[in-house]
Amino acid sequence: MGIEYMPRITRGDRMPAVPTRVCGHCKQCFRTDCSGQLSLGHRAWYCSGMCYQLQRALDGEPMSRDQLRLLAAMREKHYPKEKLDANAENTAHLIETRQIKVIIDKEIRDQMGDSEEE
Repeated sequence: MGIEYMPRITRGDRMPAVPTRVCGHCKQCFRTDCSGQLSLGHRAWYCSGMCYQLQRALDGEPMSRDQLRLLAAMREKHYPKEKLDANAENTAHLIETRQIKVIIDKEIRDQMGDSEEE
């Protein structure tokens, strides 16, 4: 009996990467047809207003104390560090293994001077 080699996997054998949006704060993956909030100032897309506001607070943008208290309470309850780290690690793995392709909105690409999606 001869030696059996593993079949070669060519680019054509792989499934194409799924176009995906990634939230700029929680790093969670979403389909491209879902709603969210685009921020040209941050050059990112956010899955919710809460993620956008949390990122603003983390970037040090001016807010009232009441807003900061509310955001801190919401972050503790819904966005613990472990969850954010796990989301970021999972998303990085999906990108590295080319299972997903991150879609950058046209407005952000235009602002950055890029002509192609990354």
